[in-house]
This record gives sequence, C-alpha cells and structure tokens, in this order.
Amino acid sequence: MTLLNHGRILYRPHRGGLSAAMAEVVEIADREALIEHLGKTWSPKADGSNVVVKWYATDDRIGWDTYMVLIDNIPVGFTNAPV
Repeated sequence: MTLLNHGRILYRPHRGGLSAAMAEVVEIADREALIEHLGKTWSPKADGSNVVVKWYATDDRIGWDTYMVLIDNIPVGFTNAPV
C-alpha cells in the first residue's frame, strides 16, 4: 500500500488500522487548511493554538516521513510532511 507523495501534503486520521486510515487520506494545502479540516472532523476546538505537528517516524509501508498531529496533546492523525 504505497502512496507516492509527489510534493503533496497528505493527512490521514488516527484509526485502528492503517488500511482504515489510508481510506480517509486527504490532501491539504497548508497549516490553515489542516486546522480547518480538524475543526470539521475532530473538534471545533482545533484553533491552531492547540494543534501541534511533530516528527514521528518513517513509515516504509506507505513511503511517508510521518508527522503526528495532536490537538491538546491528543494524537488525532498523521501527515507526510511538516505543516
């Protein structure tokens, strides 16, 4: 299940398994777009001041340099690039 990035910023939600998360991958333009998406899908409290994106790991299964997305220190998803 490799998803080539080609310079795109991709976000996947935290789910029970990789297949479920990859089925929900969305492309985002920038940090503002990520925060807007999180506000609609996770919590209206996602306002930017409480959203952190930090290095997590390299995931060879999908070819991502993976960054964890947290709202109020709770993991909610992952991106393939720093945002």
